[in-house]
Amino acid sequence: MVATFSNLPLQVLIYFNGWYDVAYVAIMLILYIWKASALPYPGELGGLLALEICLVLLLGVLEYCRLFLASRGNKTERPTPLLFSCVVALPCVYLFFYFIFQQIYVTRLDLILGLIGIVALGLELIIGLLVAWTMLRAPQQPGG
Repeated sequence: MVATFSNLPLQVLIYFNGWYDVAYVAIMLILYIWKASALPYPGELGGLLALEICLVLLLGVLEYCRLFLASRGNKTERPTPLLFSCVVALPCVYLFFYFIFQQIYVTRLDLILGLIGIVALGLELIIGLLVAWTMLRAPQQPGG
């Protein structure tokens, strides 16, 4: 009997987090349009607005790469992509914390969206590490 190591709860989290990340980036870009028009960004703060918009786009790219690696590692039952996805998760966590605590203007919507992102990322990180650990500890199949 061949043991299978792919994890359905991890794959479900990856799937829904992918859609959440698309919605997160879209909502954050709309929120920045609103912030730019409704809130004062005098002088040097205007440059920080552009930086924060770039950070939202960077987060979207990093999350896409992280989710792709996690999904690939889970589906092919290989620990290396799962572990790389866990490494890519670190800057993603930092960016979510940045949008919750360090950006110029933090709205309630920023807090809610950021916390949802951190919880989803944290669950995927924990389950991904457990699945990778299980794959690493499993005896190797001959010829595979």
